[in-house]
Amino acid sequence: MCPTDYSIARDKIRERIISLQLPPGSVISEAQLMEELGLGRTPIREALKLLEAENLVVIVPRRGIFVSEIGLNHLHQIYEMRMALEPLSARLAAMRITPARLSQLQLCSAEMGHTDNLDIPTVFRVDRAFHRLLATASGNELLVRDVTRHYNLALRLWNLVQSRLTPADLAVDTHVRLIEAVANHNPDEAEAVMREHIDRFNRRIRELL
Repeated sequence: MCPTDYSIARDKIRERIISLQLPPGSVISEAQLMEELGLGRTPIREALKLLEAENLVVIVPRRGIFVSEIGLNHLHQIYEMRMALEPLSARLAAMRITPARLSQLQLCSAEMGHTDNLDIPTVFRVDRAFHRLLATASGNELLVRDVTRHYNLALRLWNLVQSRLTPADLAVDTHVRLIEAVANHNPDEAEAVMREHIDRFNRRIRELL
């Protein structure tokens, strides 16, 4: 299926927001986005409506369109949602994963195995792919959507402190244990390791914010 103009606009604007290229609280100019992305007003507006539903954009009638604010209070809310969604994702993946999905997870983990030689943006990219693959392995499309949405919100916060993070802070060592639990079809262990993974990194981000 070919991507539509509005989906292209949504994805590109989303990445600008997550990477902080469009900073929290900043005004979004439809005209500027139209020029930069080479797209019409309608797909830009549709994309912004979708991003509002993802809590990345705030549309205020007669005032304008703004990038959502982020801060310590958002960290706790995102943490609660990730703790509800991603351990379930890991549990279901341990029950349902296919050999092909497992192979993809192992490739991600192998790339992350060289963490000390990677920069933080690369670690973020691989970790993002890992969490999405695991959610996909759950076989629940609604869960994939919600895991991805809340991971993106978390990633915006992490980018605020990116310069002070080290690869070790991301608790990626838990990926190996998580893959083992999933490969052994051990849902209890997979769920427990995911909880540890999210909790450890959340505590580190809280220290830095």
